[in-house]
Amino acid sequence: RSPIAAAFEAGDRAGLLSLASPRFEAIRARQGVTHWYFHPEHPERDGVFLRVHRPELFGDPVRREPVARAAATLRETSGTELGRTAYAVRVVRPWIRGGRVIGFVELGQDIPMFLARMKAMTHDDYGMLLAKERLDREAWAAVTRGRDRWDDRPGLLAVETTTGDEVILGDLGALADVPDAPVVLSQAAERGRVVARGVFPLRDDAGSKIGAVTVAHDVTLLHAGVRDVRGRVIALVALLAAGLAALVVFLMET
Repeated sequence: RSPIAAAFEAGDRAGLLSLASPRFEAIRARQGVTHWYFHPEHPERDGVFLRVHRPELFGDPVRREPVARAAATLRETSGTELGRTAYAVRVVRPWIRGGRVIGFVELGQDIPMFLARMKAMTHDDYGMLLAKERLDREAWAAVTRGRDRWDDRPGLLAVETTTGDEVILGDLGALADVPDAPVVLSQAAERGRVVARGVFPLRDDAGSKIGAVTVAHDVTLLHAGVRDVRGRVIALVALLAAGLAALVVFLMET
C-alpha cells in the first residue's frame, strides 16, 4: 500500500499533505496542474478532505457536477466548473483499493493557466466569456478576489483573456449574441500584422450553450501568400494576353 493511500485512509491530513506536496509541485511544473483535491467517499456530505493547493481550506461540502457524477458512476469524469478557489478544467477519478472506494482524487487546471497553455501551443490569443446564469456571484467574487467584472456585461461574464484586456472579447454581451457555430467576426491590420478574430460557442456536457471563446489569429502570411498568388496570376494573364495578341496579328496577316 502506498504511503499516500495509507495517510488518506487513516485520515491523516497533515501526513497526506507532506507526502502529496512534492508531487504536486512536480506536476504543476511539468503539466500546469494548479489544483489537487482529496475527497472522502461521500464528498457532498463530508466535504473536501484536503486541497493540496490550499491546505487551509477543507471540510466544505462538494456539490460540483464532475464530483457528483464520479460518486454516482464510480468512473472517471471531467468538466469545467466553478469551485471555491477557481474556475477550472477538472478531472475526477474514484480511488478504489481492495474492491472498496476509499475516496476520490481530483486534478484541475484553472482557466488562466489553461488559456496560457493553449496560446503557447498555437500562438493565438484567447478570451473566455460565460453565461452569468450558470455562475454563483458570491462564489465568483471569492475566486476573483477584488477583480470582479460581474456588471460589465448584461448576460455574459468576462472570465479571462490572454491579451490582458477585453478588446479580444468584442461587444458580446448576452448568450443570445453567441453564434451556434464558429464564426469569423473581422480582420484588421494591427501593428504591421493582419489579425482575424473569431468566436465559437462553449457548451456543457449536455450540449447546452454556456458561453463563448474568442480567438485572435495572425493571418499575415496567408494574406502575403494571397498577394503573391494574385501577382503571379496577373503576370500570367498579361503574358497570355500578349501571346494571344501576337497570334491574332499573325493570323490576320496570314
